[in-house]
Amino acid sequence: MNIVIEAQGLPAVERAFEELARRSINTKPLMGIIGHIMQQSIAKNFEVGGRPAWKPLSPFTQMVYTDMAIQKARGTKAWRNAGQRGRQGIENRRVAKDVHGGKILNRSGDLKKSITVGETTNSSVEIGSSLVYARIHQLGGTVRPKRFDALYIPTSNGYIRRQQSTIPARPYLMLQNEDETFILRAAESYLVGGTP
Repeated sequence: MNIVIEAQGLPAVERAFEELARRSINTKPLMGIIGHIMQQSIAKNFEVGGRPAWKPLSPFTQMVYTDMAIQKARGTKAWRNAGQRGRQGIENRRVAKDVHGGKILNRSGDLKKSITVGETTNSSVEIGSSLVYARIHQLGGTVRPKRFDALYIPTSNGYIRRQQSTIPARPYLMLQNEDETFILRAAESYLVGGTP
């Protein structure tokens, strides 16, 4: 899932780019800098759980994640060496950390780490992820089985069968109003000195 950001849509940035074009200045390096500004803004979206805030996890997803957290806790040496009361405490702490304290779209961190700056031109920069599930998290959608009669979701007691699963849109490839200020400063600096 990639997006291409152009100077269009940000009036002050458009004017700065028009001036750079009028002076026949190569803006490709500047677009690379803008791509990195965007990358930092997108990373912040992951850190704060979306801007605006993403829809919370469904009760079903929380149940599956809770089950996974308990299984993870039971695989530790501390859990095996603890008494019944200690084991319950270890499980509760793991659930609190992995489920209730976890950030949406941040379980493994793979999606956030996969956001890269791609192709740049004199007027645009491409940024996004090559992960196959990136698009559905950005746009939302319904997952249906392709090769089997149902989706099989692993749990500690086997699998839960579902005919489909709906994932809400959680747009992480979003620029904020404050980003226009940073982009404009980089463009102005480039206009004045040729380097951002």
